[in-house]
Amino acid sequence: MAPLDSVRGGFRCAAVRSHSYRQRRAVLCRIVRTLAAQHDGRLASGTPENEGTLRRSSSPHPIGGPSPERGKGLSPSDCASGGTRSGQRRQYVLSPTHSHRSDGGAGRDRRGHRRYPGTDPLARGSPILQRTEGTEFVRIVVAGYYGCGNVGDDALLAGLQVGLGNLPVKLTALSGNPDETFRYLGITSVPRRDFARVKQELEGADALVFAGGGLLQDVTSLFSLQYYAKLISLAKKLDKKVVMLAQGIGPVNSFFGKRTAAAALRQVDVITVRDPQSLQTMRSLGVNRPAEVTADLAWLAMPEESPEAQFELGSMKTVGIAPRPWGKPKDLAAAFGGFAQLLFKNSYVPMLVEMDRTLDTAILDQIAKLHGGRAPDIRNIHAPAQMLARLKRMHCVVAMRLHAGILAASAGVPPMMISYDPKVTAFANLLGLPNPLPADGLTPEKLWDAFQRFERDREAIKATILDRREAQIKAAKRNIDILIESFPALAGKN
Repeated sequence: MAPLDSVRGGFRCAAVRSHSYRQRRAVLCRIVRTLAAQHDGRLASGTPENEGTLRRSSSPHPIGGPSPERGKGLSPSDCASGGTRSGQRRQYVLSPTHSHRSDGGAGRDRRGHRRYPGTDPLARGSPILQRTEGTEFVRIVVAGYYGCGNVGDDALLAGLQVGLGNLPVKLTALSGNPDETFRYLGITSVPRRDFARVKQELEGADALVFAGGGLLQDVTSLFSLQYYAKLISLAKKLDKKVVMLAQGIGPVNSFFGKRTAAAALRQVDVITVRDPQSLQTMRSLGVNRPAEVTADLAWLAMPEESPEAQFELGSMKTVGIAPRPWGKPKDLAAAFGGFAQLLFKNSYVPMLVEMDRTLDTAILDQIAKLHGGRAPDIRNIHAPAQMLARLKRMHCVVAMRLHAGILAASAGVPPMMISYDPKVTAFANLLGLPNPLPADGLTPEKLWDAFQRFERDREAIKATILDRREAQIKAAKRNIDILIESFPALAGKN
């Protein structure tokens, strides 16, 4: 018979090497009897049953979050809103004995990952964490390119979350990494490619909302366009409202892509676009429905105020470099690698910025190699607030990535844009930035000459950015107002 060892109040059974069913059954029975005896001993001594232990809860709130009426079963209203299964996350909730750890313990969450300013779901006031009994909630499924390693796209989801504030809205995101989305944004998520789960969420939701991004385009791939069109069709088959906020539409080049995008847009109930070029593209597709020009939701993912100054090494100022794969990788890496060397020779610190943890790694590695094997970098950032805190300390940012420019500008840091897509040029025009360099045919000399002109006018550019930033934030908030107007339950609560 295998011995039993007590381990921190629990029990461990040594390996049972017997092939006898009766012997295995006897071991299990012995474990049950011993646990029961310990349980009775706890009650007899007056020790609370859950002291020093973890207990399972069906509460949708993370550790340390509000958990009214603990131990009470799901109410009929909870069941009606999908409280079981997808509507609520089963979690371990710390008992009163561990209340000193309810903040995650020394700045860490329940998985041991560090928390950064603005990434704590409880501190951010996530809509899904404010649920109170008797409140009528609007349930929204949010679609986009979330949880796929792109900080810019995750910033759109964060912007929607911040914009909604404490409104009675229950968000469920379609994510490439649901655990990561919940960890860093506090938003319940389901796998974006699991259409059975997606359909289940939509059946219990009031609407499908696209929170910005360039989703309806076929430059990335036609498959991506088809995916979002399929989501819209599924939502309409389930008789759900479809709202598209701050959409970047196009480029759509293929015949099939144009037909797919036009058919999808005609099914949408409410739509806003992030720039005039997107509105023009929509009109060219033959879609004449009303659409308001607003601004990217990432403008609402503002950084927390911090006393930290710009990062400087002596008199050397930091210049962020945020490239993305484009054209011939070796030529692009050579251009940015040579540019980084020129920056360093002229008393600047080049800082490589990884906006997409999947796509940008290779190009950054090549640039670092050309720079001498190693270069300062910002990598493996999961939360938009973390990226904002780092960009805020830059002198300026040289960016191909659209959201590297938006996040830098929202932090008050002037971005020098490199255009590989019309959306980058549209952003530069909206913000009054110098005309972006085209990504095709880049050389270290072209980048350095453009940077010198940018540096000469930096203070004037920064003043323009700070002035127009407020207008962009106001336009981004207009997306939230339009979303609220779409639901009578939210009227008068913003």
